[in-house]
Amino acid sequence: MYSLQYDEGYTRQLLSEVLDMLMLSLSLIALLLGFVIVTEDGIVPRLVCGSSWVKYDPIIRLTVSAPKDNVVCLEQIPPLPSQSLKWSPISRGSVDRGDMGKPCMIAANSNSCVEQMKAWAKKRGATETFIELAEIYYRLGVKKGINPEGAYAQAAKETGFGRFDGVISEEFHNPCGLKITEGGSNIDPKAHQVFKSWQEGVDAHLDHLALYAGTPGYPKEKTYDPRHFSYLYGKAETFEDLGEQWAPSSDYGTSLIEDFLLDLLKTSY
Repeated sequence: MYSLQYDEGYTRQLLSEVLDMLMLSLSLIALLLGFVIVTEDGIVPRLVCGSSWVKYDPIIRLTVSAPKDNVVCLEQIPPLPSQSLKWSPISRGSVDRGDMGKPCMIAANSNSCVEQMKAWAKKRGATETFIELAEIYYRLGVKKGINPEGAYAQAAKETGFGRFDGVISEEFHNPCGLKITEGGSNIDPKAHQVFKSWQEGVDAHLDHLALYAGTPGYPKEKTYDPRHFSYLYGKAETFEDLGEQWAPSSDYGTSLIEDFLLDLLKTSY
């Protein structure tokens, strides 16, 4: 008659192997469904911003806010979000706004990427020149701490997506309607600044926004912004606040968000 002996070490090893196989299977399923991505750090989950995927770093916690509709702003500050995220691999994801009502800050991290910005501009019939400006806006915006897609959306509003149907032409390299230091009439082309390149024009635009937002380190001594006046510092911390500040219209900022920025963040690419 044989007696069975319980081998605790073998049992633990077998259980560990079974769990490893189960986790591998679940990881492969999640990868196929689009819930995770493979990076240098291994398999990590993805969060969603509008129609864009945002990599979730478990070390840098994220807080969630949303200005309007189904679009969120993700910021790298603790604590973890109390709001729940709804996943949808078919639509590439969405986030319920719920009671979250934080405004779209000018001085903020990006919720987008160059590819999405270009796809949006192309969808809206932008010129090739304007589409390519997305790269400059993103690179300089991230460097200066200014929301690049917000600034890009404003440039679209100001230039008609690069068509320049107003007073100035593309040769001005002026993406936001900045005037010369002395100012002047809105209908006078000579009252508007001419920049040597798009690099200068976009840099000036971002510095002007940073000044309005009250960004630390501003006003700057060296800037391409011809109207870098200290009294503008902190006049508009959000894009919505630009109404009656950047432009006379009271709904300028609201239009910028609702008619341009939200559509950008919802664009698939």
